[in-house]
This record gives sequence, structure tokens and C-alpha cells, in this order.
Amino acid sequence: MNIYMRLFKRKRDGIWYVELEGKRRSLRTTEANLARKAYRHIKEAYLAGKIRKITGECDVTLAEYTEEFSVWAETVQPRSTYRANRLALEKLKHTAGETIRLDRINRKHLDQIVADSRRAGLSVASINNYIRHARASLNKAVEWGYLGHNPLAGAKELSREHKSPNFLTRDEALRFLGSIEDLDLRRLILAYIATGRRRSELVRLRWEDVDLQNGRYLVARAKNHLSRWYLPSTRCSPQSWRR
Repeated sequence: MNIYMRLFKRKRDGIWYVELEGKRRSLRTTEANLARKAYRHIKEAYLAGKIRKITGECDVTLAEYTEEFSVWAETVQPRSTYRANRLALEKLKHTAGETIRLDRINRKHLDQIVADSRRAGLSVASINNYIRHARASLNKAVEWGYLGHNPLAGAKELSREHKSPNFLTRDEALRFLGSIEDLDLRRLILAYIATGRRRSELVRLRWEDVDLQNGRYLVARAKNHLSRWYLPSTRCSPQSWRR
């Protein structure tokens, strides 16, 4: 292996430096024996492919990293997050190639995934999912020292068209409720329609949180606040509670 590497001392303060492939790093010592010892360690590490911060190079391929990352992620990440990260890395492998080095991945590869996904008719939400998880997956490569920075860090998600929500009319809501034969399920759906609450907020409701006399209910913990009383947003017919 032909490499350019040298040990030298800066004249003005006597500090020893190592120069490797045109880049210099201070050894923070004026003692020659310590400098030579550090130089030997750096050279050994470089030849073993372990020093990346000086050269900015990485000898780990995308396929190798995907396998290593997946073994780690499967044990520490939620199942849904692990699967989304794994799928994003597989998309990246398909586009950039399995043998590409991590330090050769760039935004163009992600742009190609976006273009291919658009041609395949994928939704903006699905494409943004690839962008988000490909970007997040390479953060771990930075933490592990394979990369000095995440090449996909600045990748932005596609803008989504904001559509006005659709609403059921009173008659449509009652017809829908009347079509549900299971009484417990009908009551649950009615609670969603009448309150517009998130599932977790309704599941956490207790009887003491419901004030039947004043027609209101207490949400003890919501996404953006704590402890607030609400009135039902829709007045539904009492007959919709019965079979």
C-alpha cells in the first residue's frame, strides 16, 4: 500500500505533528519519544483501516453497514422503527449499490430514490418515510465513527398538499352508527365522533372524568396540555346508543 505519511516537528513551538495524505494533526507533545510512539500507533491504525477522521475515508461498504446496523437496531429499536430503517437502507443499497463505501453516499442517491418512487406512484407520505429513515439510519454511522458527518443530514422531505378535512353530516353520522350491530363498538365510535379526541385520550378516561350533570368530560393529559374540561363537539341522538 503506497501512502504518504510523515512525522515532523513545528519549529516555532517544538510541537510534533503527523501528516497523512496531505492532512496534519498535532500530537500535542514536544517529546520526540512520545511523538514517535504515537506515530507508530497512528500508522498501524491507518493500515488497519481504522483511522477515518484524518483522511475522511471509510472502508465499510453500505451492505456491511446495513447488516451491522440491522443487528444492533433489531434489539434496541421499536419494531416499526427498525423495519422502516431497514427498508430505507435496502432502498439505498438498490440505488447506490451494495459495495459502495459509506463515505461515497451523497444526496444524489436519495434524490434518485425519490424520483424512482414518484415514477412508481408512491404517495408523498411513503416517500418522506424513506427520506426520514435513510437520514436517521446514517446518524448511527457518524456515532460509530464510520463517517465524519451524515451526507443525508440536509435532505428535506417533500411538501405535502394540505386538504381540508371532510366532515360527516348529522344524518350521515347517525346512519353510520345505526349500521354498527355491536353495541360496545357503536358506543366507542360515537365517543370518537362526539369528542374528536385521540384514541389514547379516550382510553385513559375514567368515570370520575365524566361530568354527566353538566355534559362535559375531563382530559387529564393531552398532546399539548394537562387537565382541561371539554364539551362534546357533536350532539348525537340518544337513540344511537341503543340497538
